[in-house]
Amino acid sequence: MKFKFTILTLAIVLITVFSTKAQIGFGAEFYGGLQYSFIEVDNSLPDGILTVRSPVDFHAGVTFLTKIHTNWQVALQGEFYRMAVRENWTGNIGQNITRGDEYGIYSLGMRYNIEKEGYAFYLQPSFGLALNSYTERTGSQQSLGEQQIALGPVVRAEVGLKNYYKDSKNYFFWGLRYQYGFENLNKENFLDTGNYAVRSYGTYAGAFIGFGFDFSKRN
Repeated sequence: MKFKFTILTLAIVLITVFSTKAQIGFGAEFYGGLQYSFIEVDNSLPDGILTVRSPVDFHAGVTFLTKIHTNWQVALQGEFYRMAVRENWTGNIGQNITRGDEYGIYSLGMRYNIEKEGYAFYLQPSFGLALNSYTERTGSQQSLGEQQIALGPVVRAEVGLKNYYKDSKNYFFWGLRYQYGFENLNKENFLDTGNYAVRSYGTYAGAFIGFGFDFSKRN
């Protein structure tokens, strides 16, 4: 919830700035979709008893764009997504359990646009940080301690298609993204149990749809 509030606040502030500086060439996008997280699991049970995997879940975010050349834009993104794990017990459907955790992503990238009549393709590599808020466990009784933030670097690559809305430069868009993380974000988290331990690096593959606003076209 903390990441959702932070991203929403950032969106409101930057959109206010963009709309008052329209002549510079600013834009903003809002998107959401489905993603599949890649995790590593250390299972202490014999093979065939318990399978742990990450089901398809959601992600959503906002992108702020600044034009720096004819086809190039700087892209600042804020995103949150739910990383879930699902237990599948052989022969016992009643024990199947899904637990999830929400991560925040903040990234900076470069977007290259290939403009056509009424639509455009784009390519966007970026890099940034993945964040996960967790409660530290302390003492022999593993009591709950202070809130901590796990940080990990990520690299992202996405491709998309923009369809311009009527005669304006506002547009609907959809795309695909792959994100790769380098640091385990599941620090003393509830994703682990006595039967298995999960390593989640913030790596996922996702598809999304959204709507983009080109503030530079406003009078």
